[in-house]
Amino acid sequence: MAKIDEVDKEMAAYETRPLEGIKLQEALVIIAVYAAQLDYQNCEADVQRIEAILERHELFVARKKAIFSLINKFVNEMEVSGSQKALEIAADTLTPEQRNIGFELAVEVALPDGILTAEKKKMFDMLRAQLSIDSDFAQAAIRDKIEV
Repeated sequence: MAKIDEVDKEMAAYETRPLEGIKLQEALVIIAVYAAQLDYQNCEADVQRIEAILERHELFVARKKAIFSLINKFVNEMEVSGSQKALEIAADTLTPEQRNIGFELAVEVALPDGILTAEKKKMFDMLRAQLSIDSDFAQAAIRDKIEV
C-alpha cells in the first residue's frame, strides 16, 4: 500500500504544469512575454530587455538571475501551450489594480521605440480584453508611451 501512495505522489508531482498556481511576479512575466511578441528562435535581445524592465519594476523582488529563469520558463511554456492560455491564467491570478499595472508593463515592453504598429495595436486590443482593462485607461497608457 505504501508503494502505491509513493507512486501516486510521484505522478502528481509530474502532472503539475508551469502555469498552475502562479503568483503575481509570474503573472507579470507572462504578460511581459506576451507583449514582447517574441520570435522564439531569435529572442535573446528581447529577453534581456524584458529582464531589465522587470528588474527595476516596483512589484518585483526577484533579481536578475531569478527573473531570467522565469522569462525562460514562460517563453518555453507559451511556445508549447500557447500564449492565450497563459494569458488567461495570468489574468485570473491578478486583481483589477494589478491587471492595470500589468497592462502598463506590457506597454513599456512592447513599445521601446514608441512606435505603435497595427500588429502591436492588435496585441494590445487582445491583452486589454483578456485583462478586462478599461478602454480609456488602455488608450492613455499607450498614448503616454508613444508621446515620450
